[in-house]
Amino acid sequence: MTHRVRHPFLQGHRRRRRQARPHAPPRSRSQPAPPGNRRSSPTVPHRSRRLASARLRALSRPPRRPLPGIRRPGTSAAGCHDDGSGPAHGATAVEHVSGSTLAHTDLHALNLLSNDGKVRIVDWAWSRNANPAVDPAFLITRLVEAGHDPAAAETWTDQVLFWQQTPAETKTAFAVAIWGIWEYLERHQPLAHRPALTTAVRSWARFRLDL
Repeated sequence: MTHRVRHPFLQGHRRRRRQARPHAPPRSRSQPAPPGNRRSSPTVPHRSRRLASARLRALSRPPRRPLPGIRRPGTSAAGCHDDGSGPAHGATAVEHVSGSTLAHTDLHALNLLSNDGKVRIVDWAWSRNANPAVDPAFLITRLVEAGHDPAAAETWTDQVLFWQQTPAETKTAFAVAIWGIWEYLERHQPLAHRPALTTAVRSWARFRLDL
């Protein structure tokens, strides 16, 4: 029978190494690793809230340069100077965007599921409390992009009670603000679908401004 000979020097060396190491209780596989040993990943609701907050800040932040057609004090609701000299500038949409109604803010064909005559709205990552007219305003842009003229798109949207009750000045302000948003995104964050959206909302804004 073979006996294992343990050298006393090695035994003392191992003992010193064990004493030098901080004592940590064994961790089961189901137990999560300590925060220092892993990267914390935000949950889906937390990430959605961060994205929604970022989008609301982008929508609410006044542009560095005035957007075409948005009025400033001393102008008419149609977006022209009181003396009729032409389009004015301002940021009245920012004043009207806040509200206490749940808004989706990203209505388009991919987020509307139709079945048995019923429509379900999905993908609420950008949802916020806002003016209830925000969703119809964004939807008009999509209707114009789909081939409807602005007048027909507004006639269809007039079926929405919230939109019926929205003042004409607010509708115009939203149209021009959304034009500015898509114009900015097309220039600074270009994607294949954005030129068509910019063209559509420009057409709607010009319709609202009687240009």
